[in-house]
Amino acid sequence: KRKQAKEERKARRCWSPELHQRFLHALQRLGGSNLATPKQIRETMKVDGLTNDEVKSHLQKYRLHSRRP
Repeated sequence: KRKQAKEERKARRCWSPELHQRFLHALQRLGGSNLATPKQIRETMKVDGLTNDEVKSHLQKYRLHSRRP
């Protein structure tokens, strides 16, 4: 049972440099990482198969790393 559940789970999204650039461009257009919502970012990026959850996770990591000095 356990092996089957792992196989059914979606593979993690690999954020290529190009995909990240689209993300950054979307953030810029939407007024920055603190204003933009995952849904707005996803719609602005126009990437097939990208989910709100994937964008939400990436945005969370981006905010965490961009706060560092």
